[in-house]
Amino acid sequence: MILLLWLSGLGLVLVAPYALLLGLFGLSTFRQRDDKSPVVSQDSAVSFAFIVPAHDEAGTIEKTLSSLQSVDYPKEYHLIVVIADNCSDQTALVAREMGVRVFERQHATRRSKGFALEDTLPKILADDLLLHVDAFVIVDADTVVDKNVLHTLAPLVSEGSDWIQGLDLVANPEESWRTKLLALGFALFNGSFQVGSEALGLGAHLRGNGMSLSRKGLQQIAWTSNGLAEDLEFSWKLRLAGEHVRFASHAKFYADMPVNPTVSANQRRRWEKGRHGLWRTMRSQLWDTRVSIYNKILWALDLSMPSLTVVAGVILISMLLLVTAGIIGITIPLWLIILTSILAGAMAIYGVSPFLSFGLPWSVLTAVLMLPYYAIWRLLITLGRIPTTWVRTERRF
Repeated sequence: MILLLWLSGLGLVLVAPYALLLGLFGLSTFRQRDDKSPVVSQDSAVSFAFIVPAHDEAGTIEKTLSSLQSVDYPKEYHLIVVIADNCSDQTALVAREMGVRVFERQHATRRSKGFALEDTLPKILADDLLLHVDAFVIVDADTVVDKNVLHTLAPLVSEGSDWIQGLDLVANPEESWRTKLLALGFALFNGSFQVGSEALGLGAHLRGNGMSLSRKGLQQIAWTSNGLAEDLEFSWKLRLAGEHVRFASHAKFYADMPVNPTVSANQRRRWEKGRHGLWRTMRSQLWDTRVSIYNKILWALDLSMPSLTVVAGVILISMLLLVTAGIIGITIPLWLIILTSILAGAMAIYGVSPFLSFGLPWSVLTAVLMLPYYAIWRLLITLGRIPTTWVRTERRF
């Protein structure tokens, strides 16, 4: 038991920087919780185009396009573009029948959302019918949006923000225990993490769904990211180039999450492997960038961040060992009690923050009983093979 206590102490020391950083992110999110009203502009001087990358989405894309067509923004100042990417179904036809402009793309090897954007964005920027567009909002084909989303983004674009990320949430948070845990994870990773990152002066990250890219920005830094986590990859390219990504917490995008465990595993595998692979490919660039040591340390923590399941699991195991040691009468080092308490408190602050700030339903907490199973499932995914190609997430409809 003494050996286990010391091993748990070592684990706590390793995860401490990450847990404390997440605790700061949670506190930052608490500070903005009183700001319930979005900054909504009625100025329609900013022209937008929604861009919907779609691969074989004929059965689901109508819902997304209807949501985009229903936004509260002058019709002449926003339009919709679908990138029908390597489609073998009627995605392009469905989109055209709804009055949407369509770019069709076929390529035998360049098959992913990242490649679709990389190959098609230059054509969109040069298209005569789209030359008036100031900013392009990327929306996944399984997503519905808040009606005020463009009025919320417009002031930021007017202020000169070339890169903006909206709040990407789960559309079906209470459908199953999986979607409940995903809803919590999304609200933390896409919400609280973003708020905290901005509060510390680092800027937010692009999350793929709900990101606004200005024409001016794309003309200066072209989209060239096509890995398993193309959104984060491009975020780091922007950050290393001295660019700043704004977070618009009131611009809300709701994506439908899979319930099927196999589909969910494929999606999670792509996310996890893509995110962790960035540390290997970008760490040398991080240290070579001319920024303050403060930024480099925080960037390194951000880029090497283990999954929330790992950080929380190490702390939970330490708590269980402390309780067990106390019951059987083993003397526990005071430093271990203090460190465990501080880190547990930090994670509790981070974990509660989206319920108070982003309206996450408290009912998702009923899924915490499945956390041990979920943690093992995530561990197996993390230890599994790295996907060599992008795989579309199967829809349920």
